[in-house]
Amino acid sequence: MVTSDPLIGKRLGDYLIEGVLGTGGMARVYRGYDDALDRYAAIKVIEPQLIASAEEDEYRERFLREARAIARLNHPNIVGVYQFNQVGNLYYIAMEYVQGRNLRDILKSYLRQGKVIPTEEFQLVMRDIADALDYAHKNSIIHRDVKPSNIIVKEDGHAVLTDFGLALNAVEGTIGNTFGSVHYIAPEQAISSAQAVPQSDQYSLAIVAYELLTGRVPFDDASAMSVALKHISDPPPPPTDLNPNIPDGVEKAMLKALDKDLNKRYPSTRAFVDAMDDVFADMTSKDISLPENISPSAAVAPTTLLPPEMQGVMADEDARTVPGTESRPRSIPASMAVPPQQNDRRWLWAGIIVLALIVVILAGLLVLPSLQAGATPTTIAEATTPPPTEDASAGQTSTAVALAAAAVTEEPTNTPTEEITEE
Repeated sequence: MVTSDPLIGKRLGDYLIEGVLGTGGMARVYRGYDDALDRYAAIKVIEPQLIASAEEDEYRERFLREARAIARLNHPNIVGVYQFNQVGNLYYIAMEYVQGRNLRDILKSYLRQGKVIPTEEFQLVMRDIADALDYAHKNSIIHRDVKPSNIIVKEDGHAVLTDFGLALNAVEGTIGNTFGSVHYIAPEQAISSAQAVPQSDQYSLAIVAYELLTGRVPFDDASAMSVALKHISDPPPPPTDLNPNIPDGVEKAMLKALDKDLNKRYPSTRAFVDAMDDVFADMTSKDISLPENISPSAAVAPTTLLPPEMQGVMADEDARTVPGTESRPRSIPASMAVPPQQNDRRWLWAGIIVLALIVVILAGLLVLPSLQAGATPTTIAEATTPPPTEDASAGQTSTAVALAAAAVTEEPTNTPTEEITEE
């Protein structure tokens, strides 16, 4: 817990800030107390440095429109929104304070014991989150950041989906140039963050399912851009390659939900989960074990390496790697060291390759939408996503290009507000 945070002990709107619950690249979440209503809330405060002064008015309007759309969602498996407001240069959302454990922490706890999550617990979490997503999709809201750290499991085993901060309103098209955690984004989301559809959330939940049953994410690399490109072009390693105890039918369901072609995924997220449940129903032994040759230390591998300004935005802090995909610098014997002149040449070629990759990505942005223009995502009636509005397309960016830009962009420092009161 961060004890030196300047907001702790201060009042933000109706809430006395008591402590930090979590932090990421886009926001920090605090525990706040509303003494008038005698209840606690989770207060999500958007990092001020994300808002350039020239765009503050536009960001405020988009933020408020986004928050209102999310506040309309009323579902037992979606965290409730109490209030959203602005104090000085701080934008915040006060949400229901859910007592429970983070799914990320639950997974880590099982992996340390050399286990994966029990099947019954897995099924309940998957059903709850699928129902939450389908409900949001019917209300034209796409989450865009489904991952274990955004899922809270309560004491009764039921799960709640949190953090709709990157959600896209499919009707109004809001905050289109933001993107989710790179280990969980769908291919179409990696190409253009504003083009997320209901099946994009389904893909992300399939990554979560994959990780819960294998202990690893399918794609990882030391470069966030490389991970995004793998989502676009590489087939995921079959889950049974990592854990042969996964039933074939469950693997088939996961790979269908992970199809690069969004039209080949399931018509709804619950349909994906139901396909797995049908397989589990026919099993005599319900629980899926990890192979003995996979040690807990191997399952909790180092995370993707990112520049400080990108950590917590694009890479999940605890994502595991598939063997052979993690890139690490190796020590080179002195006899094999490259002479300085040759080394400079290699850097030149590396720069050319990076520029070529960016050109390919930009070309994909022009070509792919025309290829998919005639295809409508297969969703339940209300979940079909209309074309993005002018508001969504303005400033639209390729996620992969944004990753490259973020690595070299210096962010302004946090500016303190004068309107937060001492308690």
